[in-house]
Amino acid sequence: MGEAQLLVVLLTGSLVSTEFLFFKEPKTWDEAYDFCLLNHRGMAQILNEEAATAMTKTPTGGYTGSAWLGLYENYSDWNWVDGTQSPYFNWSSDHVTKGTELCVFMTVKGTWISSVCTEKKPSICYDGVKNEIAKIESNLSWTDAVRVCEENASVLAVIRNGEINSEVKTHLSSAETWIGLSRPPLWYWLDTGEALGNYHLWNPKEPISPTKSLGPEEQGCAVVSLASGMWSREPCIQKHPFFCSKAETSLETSLETTKNLVRITIRSDANMEDPVLRDNLKQQLHSAVAKSGLSGIRMSWSKLPEETQEKTTVKDEC
Repeated sequence: MGEAQLLVVLLTGSLVSTEFLFFKEPKTWDEAYDFCLLNHRGMAQILNEEAATAMTKTPTGGYTGSAWLGLYENYSDWNWVDGTQSPYFNWSSDHVTKGTELCVFMTVKGTWISSVCTEKKPSICYDGVKNEIAKIESNLSWTDAVRVCEENASVLAVIRNGEINSEVKTHLSSAETWIGLSRPPLWYWLDTGEALGNYHLWNPKEPISPTKSLGPEEQGCAVVSLASGMWSREPCIQKHPFFCSKAETSLETSLETTKNLVRITIRSDANMEDPVLRDNLKQQLHSAVAKSGLSGIRMSWSKLPEETQEKTTVKDEC
């Protein structure tokens, strides 16, 4: 069993700010996240036109390049091409889901395996209304397979139960055939943990998702152009200036803020000193708590010294 590590997580619920502060020192997105959290309310969120206008009025010392926002890319649950989540799975017994394999093919046995979406394979289209199945023998990427099925007034196979899976299986002639299941990248606001809504200011053709599946160290985050106010995708490991949300100082706001201290012990064989793993875990914790109903979340954590861990009895605190 892995080494136990104690993390202290501070959760603070507050209102989303529409006042911002600009910092010109370039940082990675995660470094900017830590700085804004420790010193201000958090990273900037642009949820509406009012916030976008407020950002354009924020002094930037003449800087007109790109700056980080509190918006990041993460992969969704498994979804069919029609946007629905799958109630049925038929994974191969030796299948292991990897973060870099975001599209699914069927084997001649009728079992499923995830793969890199740019790999080229035959595909199978299935019209659930007419119950028509068509095999596309050409080797295509998963995205091209979706397009070809649509051009033929069908969809890349959506398999909702074992009966449909068996029917599709009878039409396979090769070992690996694309079906319409994938984990598409979605964009989330850091403080709320919610997926990006209808309001956004992406540049034309943005966000440009990777042409191949990437590891967590190449996850995408959003920058805003100070020249145009429009957003683009950049790898989170790049360094840019950034915006923080300005903390309110009024008594009314301070009375509306609640804080809870939660101690969590994590026992794992993974290297918890790895900054990529640590930052990914921090984002997952943040999103999970946000989805529980607490809005305007701020989260900070720190690893306690080993001698402190030995003396500390882990318990819930409020």
